[in-house]
Amino acid sequence: MGCGESKKEDTDMVGENVMDFFDRFDTDAEGYLNPDKLFEKLKVEGFKVSKPMFDAYIALIDENKDGKIQKSEFKPIMGFIISCPSDDVIFKVADKNKDGKIDRKELTLLSKRLGWKFDESIESMTKDEFKAFVDKNLKK
Repeated sequence: MGCGESKKEDTDMVGENVMDFFDRFDTDAEGYLNPDKLFEKLKVEGFKVSKPMFDAYIALIDENKDGKIQKSEFKPIMGFIISCPSDDVIFKVADKNKDGKIDRKELTLLSKRLGWKFDESIESMTKDEFKAFVDKNLKK
C-alpha cells in the first residue's frame, strides 16, 4: 500500500481513529479545531510536521476558508499525515486528478490558495520538481 492508501477493511478503523483524534482535540466540543491549537496538540502527540508545512496543509484543506478545521476537513488530511512522509502530503492533496504529476491547473489552484508564485510556462511538475518547488516556497 502506498501513501494515503488503505485496504477497505482498514478504512473504517483508520477513520474511527482519526475521528477519535478530532474529538479528543476538540476539547470545547465546538465541532471545529483552531489550527494553532491543533498544531500544538499534534506536536504533543508526537507528529513531526514543521509549522510552515502544517500551515500549507491547512490552507489546502480549509475549503470554506473560515480559518477553522471542521471534521470533514480534518479526516482527509490526517489520513495523509498518519500514512505519508510529510513531503508527500502536499503532493497527494495537490494532485487532484491522481495522475502522479502536478499540472498547470493544479499548480495554479495550489499557488493561489497558498499565495505562492510559479513560472506560468510550466505545463506540469514531477514529484521531485514539485518537492523542490514546495521547499523553496516554504523557506520564504
